[in-house]
Amino acid sequence: MIKIVRFLLIPLTLILVRPIFAQTTSPAFKVQQDRKLWHDNIDKEQKRLLSLDGRADEVIQVSKDDNVNLQIADVMIRQVDLLQEKIEMDSSLSAQMKIKNLRSLEAMIRGYNNNYRKKDFPPSMAPSLFDAFVKAMQYDRINMSIETVIAENSYGTGKILVDCFLLPVPNSGVKNSREILIRKYCELHPDEIFTILSANPTLTYADSLVIIGGKKNIRKLYDYASGTSALSYRIRNSHDSLIMMVGKIASSKSGQLYLPFLDNLINHRITIADIDRVKDNNILYYKLLVQNAYGLRCKNASSFAGYGTGNGSPDYHVAE
Repeated sequence: MIKIVRFLLIPLTLILVRPIFAQTTSPAFKVQQDRKLWHDNIDKEQKRLLSLDGRADEVIQVSKDDNVNLQIADVMIRQVDLLQEKIEMDSSLSAQMKIKNLRSLEAMIRGYNNNYRKKDFPPSMAPSLFDAFVKAMQYDRINMSIETVIAENSYGTGKILVDCFLLPVPNSGVKNSREILIRKYCELHPDEIFTILSANPTLTYADSLVIIGGKKNIRKLYDYASGTSALSYRIRNSHDSLIMMVGKIASSKSGQLYLPFLDNLINHRITIADIDRVKDNNILYYKLLVQNAYGLRCKNASSFAGYGTGNGSPDYHVAE
């Protein structure tokens, strides 16, 4: 067990800078021998946290913000120590439940240590992660789903928490929680929506993600819509006007010739039949583009140069 023994202050600036830690050789409460291993595993992860900055000291320095470092220290050292003691001394818990809770607590700290450098896992998440863990642990004790806890927290917090409640058997809410996490991740990374959906086309909320991803990247939407996968089928059967139209033209051999008119097609200012009448004549096709003001916003005026001859590669953005 690791204890906070004092804090250093800089009086002139009144800024709390660094906590100093000292490792105790044994906890302040009696640990049953059959649970000592689990307490030791938690302590090992706490020590690992102290060494994440690459220094052989007992100072947490994973953030450039000293206040954040102090918050991490308070949560991952002091509050974790208190929770260890509370679990060990709780006479209402069975021996098996105590082990389960201690194992979950170790997994929480390990998850934080493994991910703190990653974009979706800011070091400052430590307090919210700990609070969410305690809540999820209480739910798990009475066989309640942790799904609501995952739903009300950030992706990073939820991702770590789900991995805390897999053993010895997964919490009943793990499956639904994983779906919630996929959605949270997609909302953070809309450019990856179609890649993720291609592996998970049956998600209940896939249609709404297709709309988000499609509006973000028409080119990807078109490419996936023109395929033969389960996701392609789902795109082509969407009830959203944009997705429906892209699905329709993607099914045609001339689909890429229709793309520059996408905005006008959706808003019924032109028909596919109008385009079909000129699509085989480059001059007439280009004139129709001009007449319809392209129907899209192009990133630059030259992006349609050569289009229709196979030389152009325009970047499509639907007008809003």
